Amino acid sequence: MGMTLPARLQGSKNRITIKSLMGICFRYGLLAVPLIAAIKLPQFDLTATVIGLFMVPMGILVDHLVANKID
Repeated sequence: MGMTLPARLQGSKNRITIKSLMGICFRYGLLAVPLIAAIKLPQFDLTATVIGLFMVPMGILVDHLVANKID
């Protein structure tokens, strides 16, 4: 994905910057939904929500570290 990204983001530098910022804002917006729900609604635990949101990135990081272990 990282190697094909520059080919997919064709256009001027300003257009690429705007697309990147929009993507970041979209991801943060998606992350905000469960956090706001956990803060506002008593049936959701805030600690469990935060841990759950970081489980996937941590799993990816651990998998990458294990797969690329230097012998």
